[in-house]
Amino acid sequence: FGMFAEAQDFSNKGKEFWLVFPPHQPSGTAQNPSLASLSVYITSDKNSSGKIEYNGTVQTFTVTANQATEVILNRATSYILGTESANYYPISNQSKIVTNRGIKISVDPDKPAVVVYAHMYAGARSAASLILPSNVLGKNYYALTWSQNTLGNQNGELARSQFSVVAIEDNTTLRVNIKRNGNTLNVPISVTLPKAGDVYQYQDSFDLSGTFIESIGTSGTSCKRIAVFSGSSALAISTSLNGTGCTNPSYDPLYQQCYPVNSWGRKYIVAPFKGKNKMNYRIIASEDNTIVTFNGANQILLPKGTVYTGFSDAVVNNSSRAPLLIESNNPISVAQYSLTQTCDLGLGDPDMLYLNPVEQSISDVTVFLSAKQSINEQHISIYIKNEGTALTSLKINGASPQSSPVSIGTTGYVYFQESFSVNNGSSSSIRLTCDSGFNAIAYGFGSFESYAYSAGTNVIDLTPPVRLTNEFSDGALNFSA
Repeated sequence: FGMFAEAQDFSNKGKEFWLVFPPHQPSGTAQNPSLASLSVYITSDKNSSGKIEYNGTVQTFTVTANQATEVILNRATSYILGTESANYYPISNQSKIVTNRGIKISVDPDKPAVVVYAHMYAGARSAASLILPSNVLGKNYYALTWSQNTLGNQNGELARSQFSVVAIEDNTTLRVNIKRNGNTLNVPISVTLPKAGDVYQYQDSFDLSGTFIESIGTSGTSCKRIAVFSGSSALAISTSLNGTGCTNPSYDPLYQQCYPVNSWGRKYIVAPFKGKNKMNYRIIASEDNTIVTFNGANQILLPKGTVYTGFSDAVVNNSSRAPLLIESNNPISVAQYSLTQTCDLGLGDPDMLYLNPVEQSISDVTVFLSAKQSINEQHISIYIKNEGTALTSLKINGASPQSSPVSIGTTGYVYFQESFSVNNGSSSSIRLTCDSGFNAIAYGFGSFESYAYSAGTNVIDLTPPVRLTNEFSDGALNFSA
């Protein structure tokens, strides 16, 4: 007989989550720094409740259906110190620590599942991320960051490219293949995290993009799922990796939860942020001989673990605002970046978000938009295939989009860009629904600060299914695992 095994499907809605509050380079002065806070936004399509636990602190939450609940975390017990504090440990090119500052969010027994987002904010320092539930976490990840060459010494201290790994089970062993500015170190790093909630925090003065992080089994134990975050404690992003292309650079942190390799897709949409004219993005391949095309043209070849950086002046058709449908024969991960304020139109500063593949679409989600700390513009971009009732059934808080759809070449996909008004220092809940699947991102811009995150995703295991075949069989039996 023959058997065909398919992985179970999951989304970013869940009942247990793990996250971190990673290092950031404060704005202000060394004598009077502007230290960021971290808020967790929790939403659900049903009323729910639960608790947040970290380093001895316990906070409870309740959620009203289709509304976002904000919980501000205790910085003193949640924040992970990095090289922005010279007194914590000596500053060097590479810094690594293990600390028990993982943040656990759990839903009360018999209560409905929730969706979680995290938002870091301070004066001229903002970032946000979608948070994945424990049941969709994986064991293999690649980090994506950006070149740190654009940031020198600020306020007498140094910012760093970084990643954080959170153990969600006791006795978790990691093997990390560090890549610095594209060069892999000869010897992998091995780390054991004894307790759930332990965090391995790694910082480097070089770009860590392409670093491979995996959970491994030891002494008869199986490898365990982990949560991985990557980004930077602060940096400037220009129209080139060496920082040239604009003047008077300003800085913001990058903060994103990484998707496990087995959830990567083969089709992504990249479009300019609303009010912007530049599109920086990065692509990393999970397999050798990965062929990538842009709107069906401009083919490139990527080896496994190799990072490709695209700039606005390299976009097809010589149009800096041309949206892209990025396709590949093997799974890839794609991140989009906003630039330093003086390098693009309007307000805002560097930011990064992982894009979701078209294959991992959603149909109903409630997101948050925040005016903290000084965010003046709030936007949502929605990407959808123009077929059937997709466009007519798309609703934002129950109403049709105010903007008109923009075609993405001749790919059959379109995108909407919606703007919202949020009172200063507060936040708003926005519900997106559609009869068809869509992808969306939420983002905000202020004077020298910005945040951006994926609105939601399915986290389906998109690796090829296991196929078992018996040579004496005259038929096939399919089953799901």
